[in-house]
Amino acid sequence: MKAVHTSPIQVLLVSPNPEDRYLLGEILSHPEYSVRYARSAGEARRMLASTEISVVLSEAGEPDGWAALLDFIRELPRPPRLIVTARHAGDRLWGEVLNLGGFDVLAKPWAKREVTHSVRGAHENWRGEAVAA
Repeated sequence: MKAVHTSPIQVLLVSPNPEDRYLLGEILSHPEYSVRYARSAGEARRMLASTEISVVLSEAGEPDGWAALLDFIRELPRPPRLIVTARHAGDRLWGEVLNLGGFDVLAKPWAKREVTHSVRGAHENWRGEAVAA
């Protein structure tokens, strides 16, 4: 039987926090994922303009704002799915993220199962949109 080659899920974490980068790297340390890092929304926009990414994780407290990043993402030819992360992921944030077109909200501290489930779901949603087009 031939092995099926699939490309890794391209993930971008937008966070100035080295601990976030380390933890996400540990959680997604599997060949199924390729994780990139941006310290700011501006750096993320530059990366997204030149690289196809299917999932973006951004901290709710990002100084440039996750909503502004989402506005930029929507303008891309194949917009990645945005997952917002927050220490206090209450109903208000959930509602705001989903109403503005974000994919999910992940509470911190991150749990491996929740992160992988959300990232895979976002990637499948992104991939499904391309197939439907």
